[in-house]
Amino acid sequence: LGGFGPKEKAEITPGKVESPRPTFFILQANGQVKRSTSVAPHQLMTPTLKDPRISIQNIPTGQASFLNRDMIFFNSLFNATSANQIEKAFVALDDKYPSKPEAQHSHIGIMLNSLGGEINALNRLIDKMASLHRKVDIIAYGTVASCGAIFLAAATGNRFATPNARILIHQPRLGGSSVRNIGESNAIAQNTDQLKLDFINILHRTTGRTENALRRDIDRDYYLNPLEALFYGPKGLIDGILIGPDQVLTREDVNQYLVQQLGSQRAVDGYIEKRLSDMRQGRLNVYPAQHDDGDPFDNPSVTIAKVAQGVTKRLSEVEAFKPSLPIPQDASEIDYYNILP
Repeated sequence: LGGFGPKEKAEITPGKVESPRPTFFILQANGQVKRSTSVAPHQLMTPTLKDPRISIQNIPTGQASFLNRDMIFFNSLFNATSANQIEKAFVALDDKYPSKPEAQHSHIGIMLNSLGGEINALNRLIDKMASLHRKVDIIAYGTVASCGAIFLAAATGNRFATPNARILIHQPRLGGSSVRNIGESNAIAQNTDQLKLDFINILHRTTGRTENALRRDIDRDYYLNPLEALFYGPKGLIDGILIGPDQVLTREDVNQYLVQQLGSQRAVDGYIEKRLSDMRQGRLNVYPAQHDDGDPFDNPSVTIAKVAQGVTKRLSEVEAFKPSLPIPQDASEIDYYNILP
């Protein structure tokens, strides 16, 4: 990967880079990105000032299936700066396919790892995402909390999580305001209530969970692992769990495993509802509930590994995910945006 640091400027001519010396980002075999001031000739590309994207070339076959899509890596808080960057990336990637039929079969992807941030930035991005011709898939990895969880739920395309991801939902919190009188205090309270209602409406629409249950859930911090997120409401907070470059576990896959373990669909439904309710009640107690090694949802990584043994589905074989097929592996150029703090 080649590009200039955020505060450096240079005149760019085809095949030639003038001073100051550029900074290069090398994608290593282990998936880490290394910063360097030198690079081998075969790794060099010429950046442009007109287009902020970084193109990845000569991707190894093992990594191509995962990165071979228009991807935004978002590892930051929601604020005006990150929202501006993502909006620019949205516009550039959406303009690649001006034809509506072509855009419908090529989604934009976001790898999301965010602890939340400003609600205004979240609302901007949700509205901008809804205005694009192309749908947006969001993949939660690391920790996706607060505004990040709402953004994940509101994805216009598919919603995924990696096996070790954690998702946190809670009611909106306003900070940094200086209240000078009772009238202002009342206005802030009304605005907070409206924001809370907006959060509930988004989660109700995208997960199918009842509004009353959502009010109770987001009253305090409510953490979900990928399995809990998959069954959070009739539609789920996510649509699948990515277990490989192009492999996914669906709700149906996990449900079949749970039926085998618990004996019936009725037992599974009761288990899931009790689980989600106990998570809410546990937050009200001084001591957390005891960990149960035999509980499928208490050991998500173990359960996911067991389910994966009997599932070899690829994204291309899952009907719901067919619009998100990666582009051919022999493609020589991939669009990649990195949004960092």
